[in-house]
Amino acid sequence: MTLHEFLIENALTQQAFADKIGAKQSSVSKWLQGDSRPSWAMIRTIKEVTKGCVTADSFLDVPDFMNDEDAA
Repeated sequence: MTLHEFLIENALTQQAFADKIGAKQSSVSKWLQGDSRPSWAMIRTIKEVTKGCVTADSFLDVPDFMNDEDAA
């Protein structure tokens, strides 16, 4: 699940999520737009706060075929 999907599913604003993880709303906005990525420490925090729903994979540029279970 992406961070964007998590925010929608949980009816959270960028500001509300930023408050939960101790970040700035502008940072969350940049992550959502793909302009920057959170630090590894922040990714760990995001994973904890989202109870594992949003992981480091969602912030990495992994081609779709790498996530395709049918690929052999």
